[in-house]
Amino acid sequence: MPYPHPDDPVAFSPDPASLLEAATAAVSDGELTRALALAQQALDAAGDRAMRLQAAHRCAFCLFRLGRLEELVVLFARCWPELRASANQHDLDECLRWAVLAASETGRHAEAMAWAVEGVERARSGERSANLALSLNAMGACYERMGDPWQAERIMLEALSHARLDGGAQALMITLNNLSAVTIGAYHLLRDGIDEADATATLDRAAGYAREAAAMAALTGEPFHRVFIEGNLGEVLLHQRRLDEAQPLLDRALAAAEQGGHQAQVWRIRCTLAEGDLQTDQAARVLARLQPMATEALDQVPAATRIRLHHAMYRACKLLGDTPAALRHHEAGEQLLRRRMAQQLRAQSALLVTRTEAELSRLQAERARLEAQIERARAAELAVRASQDALTGLGNRRYLDEQLPRLLHQAEQQRSELALVLIDIDHFKSINDRFGHRVGDRVLVELAQRLRQGTRSADLIARIGGEEFLVALPETDLHRATEVCERLREQVEHTDWGQHQPGLRVTVSIGLAMAPPHDMAALFDQADRALYRAKQAGRNRVRAG
Repeated sequence: MPYPHPDDPVAFSPDPASLLEAATAAVSDGELTRALALAQQALDAAGDRAMRLQAAHRCAFCLFRLGRLEELVVLFARCWPELRASANQHDLDECLRWAVLAASETGRHAEAMAWAVEGVERARSGERSANLALSLNAMGACYERMGDPWQAERIMLEALSHARLDGGAQALMITLNNLSAVTIGAYHLLRDGIDEADATATLDRAAGYAREAAAMAALTGEPFHRVFIEGNLGEVLLHQRRLDEAQPLLDRALAAAEQGGHQAQVWRIRCTLAEGDLQTDQAARVLARLQPMATEALDQVPAATRIRLHHAMYRACKLLGDTPAALRHHEAGEQLLRRRMAQQLRAQSALLVTRTEAELSRLQAERARLEAQIERARAAELAVRASQDALTGLGNRRYLDEQLPRLLHQAEQQRSELALVLIDIDHFKSINDRFGHRVGDRVLVELAQRLRQGTRSADLIARIGGEEFLVALPETDLHRATEVCERLREQVEHTDWGQHQPGLRVTVSIGLAMAPPHDMAALFDQADRALYRAKQAGRNRVRAG
């Protein structure tokens, strides 16, 4: 039905009941900004306590869904003493949960945890499993935003048991989605070489939670919940390198978030899409996607999303060779991380009352140390770049010159053998000429991946020329080194290269030299002569010097 516009003083009635009725109609029509204006006017005009409480609940609903979280925390803190007297326990519990989530997201951890504890205590004294499940979800969100997604997951698993018992479909769907969100957060902390095995296992858990939530959302979820659920599932699939599945989910979630005015989710999904662009080396697209957000609305973006934004732009600028801009974004992201850690530490100091909270302190300090370690590693990445091949990620010639003498010296001191392997892609110029340099680059990247998979962590791998690679195998005799080379040659020969380009076939020739002698130049010369003999013998074979 039509309703008056709040900016029209002639057509608009100041009666709070009429204002709330119009606000409810605006929510039904998806006009959240208008609904908020109407509800705020109702709150200002209402003299009756019951009407004020209804208006405060409607304002909180709109602010939460619009992502205006700072305003929600201020509103709740102002209205909470009066809200406590409400006879409508359902509205009261909802407002409490929204306030917990908003305070957690905006770094007001002490208030968030105090409200979360109150919410759980209220829910435990009641009889509704759904309310307890959702209150535990809110408490889990506090721990996740305080830097401990593992404690958050444990709390939310308790929520899941209550939701599965008799909490209802919506509580179950929300809990599953929140579990996927906190495990995605844990994955971000574990990846990039921190603990890849645990990171993979954590991402697999996130995928399980997200898929079950998405199946429920397809049947019963309203558009607001689907934005979160499809955004989380899309992010999981993206990190699993399943871009074809992730892209439509993220595009749909972004369109729905923009249409519904869910700005916080718009920003988060854009960051996720930018991370997908980085996977395909589309650095310019990352900047086009994120630059408006970075220049026009950065102060409104939640801190966790801002950290992701700066990290994505840092990586994009680095790929484009814009080192000053990369450093600016790195420094901005590091400053946000330090600020967040300071907020987390202040919050935990206020919460150290029980043994459980003391244990949280230990975990928080460890998490802060880990985050600092991660940032130091990222800060060193630009320096490492100088020793890294940009296309394949392997070491380059500079890296080889730094590392191989160390391995040779170690082998000489221990009187152990070391194998030096030179690998050359057969007829690589013809591949570039026939299929193009893009396909040639894919061949180089895939071969680099084969080398990583077929070697040990102690082995040295480098790209030392256009199509030439080197592998050093410490503590490896001639028989074992020959086996490694033959296995690699066979894997390359039998790879389905047609997936990159129909008709593409790739083979390699391999030259092998053994130390002693422990002289770099002599070993190179020996391996190079062996490689030449492999080429002369017809290519696609291994020869030892």
